[in-house]
Amino acid sequence: MPKYRIPEKEHDPRHAYQVVHDELMMDGNARQNLATFCQTWLDPEIHKLMDECIDKNMIDKDEYPQSAEIESRCVHMLADLWNAPDATNTLGVTFTCQYEPVQAISDALDQLSEYHRNWVEGVLKNGSNQRDAKWTEAIAVGDKEFVMETKAKLDAKAIGRRELENNEGYELKEPQSPYNRVFDPERGSLRPKSDHIWQVS
Repeated sequence: MPKYRIPEKEHDPRHAYQVVHDELMMDGNARQNLATFCQTWLDPEIHKLMDECIDKNMIDKDEYPQSAEIESRCVHMLADLWNAPDATNTLGVTFTCQYEPVQAISDALDQLSEYHRNWVEGVLKNGSNQRDAKWTEAIAVGDKEFVMETKAKLDAKAIGRRELENNEGYELKEPQSPYNRVFDPERGSLRPKSDHIWQVS
């Protein structure tokens, strides 16, 4: 049986299994690996269920709705185990750990970091490093319905905060005097150290 190419002729499945099985015997024993993040022992019934579902594409929720429902129940069970406030309504996501998506996310973060660094350098160079008070001094920015809904959710914490109409919509603001006593006003502008989160020198 060739190692690095597809064989020209078919092989007996038992033979193919035995070859791979024998090679895997050289691996460590998972049941003796206390540091593993995988299950070290499973009931035979679990293996049977896994065998029965091995041909399902779990990303396709429409094709396999009952599998999706069972998966959702597992999310609620985990939420209840970790004392989530409302375990029966907890949301969860399916994640298939493959290299390509992880690499894509890593590349996207690198691009975002590069874009942010260029943007900071650009505004510092052309002198447009003044903050927009609408976004930095308001608790909520948007249409009137959104701002009022946010204020209602704040309940007692909304005391002293007022809605203001601007050219583009509404803002929910609060008096700035408490902050001005603590922070130097010049800290409001964008400066090189504002980009420390992206580890840019």
